[in-house]
Amino acid sequence: MTDFVTKRALGSETTNYALFVADTYLEEDSILNNNAGTYSPAVGDVLCYDTGDSDKHKRYDAAIGTVVILGIVSAITVDQTTPTAVEAIKFATNATVRYASLGTDNVDTAPEKLALQNALRAKNINTED
Repeated sequence: MTDFVTKRALGSETTNYALFVADTYLEEDSILNNNAGTYSPAVGDVLCYDTGDSDKHKRYDAAIGTVVILGIVSAITVDQTTPTAVEAIKFATNATVRYASLGTDNVDTAPEKLALQNALRAKNINTED
């Protein structure tokens, strides 16, 4: 059986409209946080992994050049199916989000903001101011 993520219109389920723009599409995926203890995810974080740090998950940081954007954190749960409880992070991979609600580090200048917006757009994530 093929594994796929279906698109659905926002509004078909309870959604955080402070983060996601209504009447746009939302596709999501999920991962287990492999950096538990040092990264505490929050809804709205621009979720990345760091290729220079053993693929550890973290929040987007413009000062780190080795991060790869995965998406925007939309929900966090605790996965009890593993021998030790781990955080399951659900994240949007195709969405329209409100830029002011995003969690980032070191995005202080207009060029850094533009670089982040372009990197998000390359991941099918559009931003609104």
